[in-house]
Amino acid sequence: MTEEVEDYYMEVVVIPERLLSDETAGKVLARVGEIDGVSNIILQGPNYISRDLKIEDQKIKTTVKVGKIFVGVCKPDAIDGIKHVCDEIFTTFTYDLKVGRFSKDRPTVSNVLGKSSFRDLGVLDKK
Repeated sequence: MTEEVEDYYMEVVVIPERLLSDETAGKVLARVGEIDGVSNIILQGPNYISRDLKIEDQKIKTTVKVGKIFVGVCKPDAIDGIKHVCDEIFTTFTYDLKVGRFSKDRPTVSNVLGKSSFRDLGVLDKK
């Protein structure tokens, strides 16, 4: 597919078997960021000490140890590129790659009611 699909947006989540070292996370982010059609990258993981994550020649301050990488793509071909990068970098352990919508794309009931989180509504409060 060579034409850009209008209004196409999908998310890819990469879930490595292990938490990534800073060096490995930097390699993945640099390579994925170069793929045509990648619109954004979100890192998720447990809290960790504040440090600089080096991605090529720039440094990003982070406080998480990378456990999941969410990648927003605006071209369907980018998904194959992300899989190819992960196959090349994650050679000593496995990973899972899922495609779908993982972030909200419209306001939730909590947003409409003006609540800041589910905890305010008591949904997650287990006493």
